[in-house]
Amino acid sequence: MNLSDSLVLMEKYAQCPKCKSDKVGNGAGTLEVEDDTFKRTCKCGWAVLVKKGLVREDITMIEKALQVFPKSYVYRNEELILEPRNNVYFRLVDVETEIDFKCKMFAWVSRPIAKSLNKYWAPRVLKSFNTLMDTNFTKSDMYLIYDRLGNDVNRKLTIRFIESGYDMELLKR
Repeated sequence: MNLSDSLVLMEKYAQCPKCKSDKVGNGAGTLEVEDDTFKRTCKCGWAVLVKKGLVREDITMIEKALQVFPKSYVYRNEELILEPRNNVYFRLVDVETEIDFKCKMFAWVSRPIAKSLNKYWAPRVLKSFNTLMDTNFTKSDMYLIYDRLGNDVNRKLTIRFIESGYDMELLKR
């Protein structure tokens, strides 16, 4: 990232919009500028990521996913690789809010847990999924979730499900 672009972004994001802090370092927040990435975080949990002109202001779920799923990483094509050995991933291109992120989790991670991961991997990925989403789903819950929400077949129902606090009754026909 060139210096003039970095300076514009530093001025724009100098102050956290949530808590108004303008501090970085010593646990108060971070500022990272790399080739094509600008990232600013705050101790209150707010974060912004600018990559090639794409702005994401709520990346806390992405950061949490990277902590919860062992060996997870973001690949250069904006793919969040949650479990590399079994290729459990989804693209971050259209994720702009926490709801978008959660919809992607249900759409693209429910199937591997319910159907394709073996008896060793399915419980491990499910445990990480539950930790990340602050849920307590079982594998049988994931079958129903995949049936109704998997592959992003019903985004409106997925949003209603998330907003309801994960009411499984919404998914029963």
